[in-house]
This record gives sequence, structure tokens and C-alpha cells, in this order.
Amino acid sequence: MRAIYLDTHAVIHFYNQEIKRYSAHALKLLRSRAIKISPMVLLELEYLRELGRLNEGSDVLFEGISDLQPSVCDIPFASVIAKSIQLGWTRDPFDRIIVGTAIAAGNMPLITTDGMVQQHYKHAVR
Repeated sequence: MRAIYLDTHAVIHFYNQEIKRYSAHALKLLRSRAIKISPMVLLELEYLRELGRLNEGSDVLFEGISDLQPSVCDIPFASVIAKSIQLGWTRDPFDRIIVGTAIAAGNMPLITTDGMVQQHYKHAVR
């Protein structure tokens, strides 16, 4: 089964049941594909919690979207970094590695509300 990846804010939005932020197309892909999350999403969620921008950590948020049956991507880190290095359009290491993961997985769709990602990654879906 082909996969679809969730960006960090997508995890937060789905945890908060804010599905209206996403298109019918994005929701259709969620129902028809395996849902994956880059390990970098988990790290960014923890970073946001440490900064006080989230009340819950990655474990709680990940468990909170368990109805979507997500799994953490296990693509070798060296492969992800090889793709991420090519993404000079952002200085954000989280975005770079999250998009690099979707690319390394075979240019999989990435559900995101990030305008910069949408502008530069042709497989971004909102």
C-alpha cells in the first residue's frame, strides 16, 4: 500500500480534531493510504512542547491520533539526509528532514498547512 506522510502541524491538527483545515482530497488520501510520520515530526513535537507552544509531548499526540493508525517511517537516516541536503529552499532543519523523508520514500504526498512546503514540494497536500 502506498503511503501518505503527515507534517508536524497535521499531527497537531488531527489530534485537536481540526480536520476542516484540510481538503477533501487530503482526507481521501488519508483513508486510502498507509499513514506515516517522519521521526523528525516526533522530535519537532517535543521541541514545541519544550518551548511551551504545546502542552503535550510527542507520545501523547501520536497516541491521540491512533485512530488513523499512523506508523513512524523507518527509512534509513542516511537516505533521508541525502534527499534533505538537496532542499535549499528552507533553512528549517525540521521541514528539510520531514520533506526529505517523504522524498526518500518515493515522493510520497505530505499533508501540510505550511505554505513554504506547499510552494516547493509538488506532492504537498492541504
